[in-house]
Amino acid sequence: MSIEIQFGQLRSLVLSPSFSNWRMLCGVLDRYEDQWGRGEMAESVLPYLRHHIERWPTSVRRYATHTWLHRAMLGREVKQLEFATAIHFVGHQTTTKGLELLFQATNLERVTHVDMRKAEVCDASVLRTLLDNPVIARLESLTLRSATLRRLPQSIRHELASRELTLGTA
Repeated sequence: MSIEIQFGQLRSLVLSPSFSNWRMLCGVLDRYEDQWGRGEMAESVLPYLRHHIERWPTSVRRYATHTWLHRAMLGREVKQLEFATAIHFVGHQTTTKGLELLFQATNLERVTHVDMRKAEVCDASVLRTLLDNPVIARLESLTLRSATLRRLPQSIRHELASRELTLGTA
């Protein structure tokens, strides 16, 4: 099925903000990823989606999918990340290098929430990469394991405390 045929479905999904509609949109974005740079997708669909998704209430967190995170941690470009507002690691096999690659991505400007409680690895270099990425300037909350926070160097703990973000632990 072409993106032109799917556009009506996309329109109804994007005009009714909800978590379930977000998940369905993720599927459509993935299905037509190979068309992002050309034709109807580039000229009409993506601009339309960007315009309307940006108006969704912040209460509807748009979580990056497991697939997107996995691919980004392998160093691949994941264009769909531009629409995500939250990253939550659940059952992901993480490495320091993979998380650094993810947090170096240049299309994370809408991400406001990162939950790393279940990330297998979360060390000072990962958090340094996260904090140094200028596109994550809108980060509002970061959740870590309390043990992770205690092991961090004082400089990073101080920087985390000095930012206007909610720092949660579990």
